Amino acid sequence: MKSILLLVLSFLLCVTLSYAQVGIGITTPRAFFNVLYGKTVLFGYDTTGTLSSQNIFYPKLIWYGSKGAFRAGGVSGGSETFASWDKNNVGAYSFASGLDTRARGDYTTSMGRTSTANGNNSTAIGNGAQADGENSTAVGNGAWAMGNYSTALGDATQASGEEATAMGLLTVASGNCALAAGNSTHAGGTNATAFGHGTRADGYASTAMGSASSAEGAYSTAMGSNSQASGDISTAMGYLTTASGRASTAMGDETRAIGDYTTAMGSFVSTDGKVGSFAMGDHDPSHSYRSSANNQMMMRFSGGYILYSSGATSQTAAIGLQIAPGGNAWTTISDSTRKENFRSVDGAGFLQKIASMRLGSWNYKGQDAKQYRHYGPMAQDFFTAFGHDALGTIGEDKSINQADFDGVNLIAIQALIKEVQQLKADNQQLRAELKASRQGGQSTQELAKKVARLEALLSTQLDTTSASLKP
Repeated sequence: MKSILLLVLSFLLCVTLSYAQVGIGITTPRAFFNVLYGKTVLFGYDTTGTLSSQNIFYPKLIWYGSKGAFRAGGVSGGSETFASWDKNNVGAYSFASGLDTRARGDYTTSMGRTSTANGNNSTAIGNGAQADGENSTAVGNGAWAMGNYSTALGDATQASGEEATAMGLLTVASGNCALAAGNSTHAGGTNATAFGHGTRADGYASTAMGSASSAEGAYSTAMGSNSQASGDISTAMGYLTTASGRASTAMGDETRAIGDYTTAMGSFVSTDGKVGSFAMGDHDPSHSYRSSANNQMMMRFSGGYILYSSGATSQTAAIGLQIAPGGNAWTTISDSTRKENFRSVDGAGFLQKIASMRLGSWNYKGQDAKQYRHYGPMAQDFFTAFGHDALGTIGEDKSINQADFDGVNLIAIQALIKEVQQLKADNQQLRAELKASRQGGQSTQELAKKVARLEALLSTQLDTTSASLKP
């Protein structure tokens, strides 16, 4: 009976002990292991970096109850890290784990190896990562977040500006609210962005992308390879492009937009400091062309120019004009296979209409009459005379299409040729009659009068025609 009672008591004791709660500095523990508030708990050798006899640093786990701080891992004997886990070097409510990690600021987190979180509410994770600014974050190898609210991610990145972000390898974000990402990029301007390899964005709210591109002007953009946008509100895109003027734009291959409000596009062209000029060029690496006047458009295309003005579905059916390679004037597309609805016209009627038109010299309103004079008809007169045929409307009453102008001139010239040919035929006939009359005894005086009248008529007609065709 005693044996049975002893066995039962032993069983009850084991059950009681297995569910017991341990309290240190407290009489009524509320957990399996309960330490009094404000006490330090150590699992390991000591709370400092004391060396062991074998020069080994024992792993440890420390809870600083008075600060709500936690440490797990170990510290070495270096001058900077030896006492880094001492109570006086620990931030309130901080967390550090790994080797030689430091969480000095309040509410900080440090993890990895030799990472340091100095700023309040900062986080440092990795190898040698350092978060100095308040609310900053450094993650990676040697990442350094110096500015408040800054972020450094990657390898040897630096975010020194307020609210700046550096990502990648050897990137630097020194401007406030700046972003640098990639390899060796630098965002130095406030609100600036640098992406790619070796790019710099130093201007306010500037952007640099690509390889070795630089955006120095405020609100400038540089993209591509070795492009430079140094003017405010400038844009440089492509290879070795430069936009140095205010609100200038350079795009393509080795273009230069030098001068305010200039544009250079294509290859090997420059605005050459001419304000408001526009330069565009084809790919001709052996020759570089430059603008020669302010507010000038200069273009170089050795293959010619084509401008289409219709919405045809096929390019071969499109309407427009062109300059052939090496040409010096615009030519209209006039292929007979592209035309339809042919109608003949009355050439003599065209001559009569031209004879009644107002022709002379004039200048446009607002232009200097001594320098900008012109010859020609009025568009209203031209449209009244030639603006309609049997099928529809030709042109309009405020301008004259050069192709239509040439067409009217050719029709008039053709009519004159026919009249001259007829007059020549009549003259030849009269001369023949004169010769015959001399042989037949007809009055020479009478025939001479006929010839004189015919020649006078021919001269009058030629004078009228010449006057009507003056430009």
